[in-house]
Amino acid sequence: SVAVYGNVVSSAQTFTSPFSTDDIERNITEEFGGVLSARVAYSYSISSLTRIQLGIEYISDENQWSDHNGTLFRDGYSMYSAEICALFILPFTGKTFQLFMGGGAGIYSGSRQYSIADVHSSSSSELMPSMNIITIFGLTYYVSRSLSLQAEFRFRDPHFTATNAFPQPSVQSSGVTYPLDPRPFQSR
Repeated sequence: SVAVYGNVVSSAQTFTSPFSTDDIERNITEEFGGVLSARVAYSYSISSLTRIQLGIEYISDENQWSDHNGTLFRDGYSMYSAEICALFILPFTGKTFQLFMGGGAGIYSGSRQYSIADVHSSSSSELMPSMNIITIFGLTYYVSRSLSLQAEFRFRDPHFTATNAFPQPSVQSSGVTYPLDPRPFQSR
């Protein structure tokens, strides 16, 4: 069966200097709040209590803020995932309600969008994918044979490394010159 999901991603963060030699700088993050994502999955039943699920998902979020001069800063990301999971339906559940649990692995890739005063850093990411594991717990309510509602908790830590660079060394905004580093910089 094929299913379309609307997901709520509870939190995300970007490590702005993940390869710095300075411990404090290496652990500085840009926090992103909850965001909606879209996922499409194909499930194949191996037995009455076991199924395999293949899914793809797209997540995107952006933070915007202005400094005390009124200059707009934007920092965001887009992530793509492909995941495979084995789901096990707990045997004490019935035909209308089913509890399930499982796990699997995913491949993740993406890009970072970062701009200062409408000067956008270009993403020169090679889109090198990373892998990680997934743990899933959930509940399915069958409204009819062909329609169900599902709630699941998907625990995962997807990450990817993005490389960006600004096209110029500085930008003028609100009477202030902001230095920009045109050398490539990485974030995770």
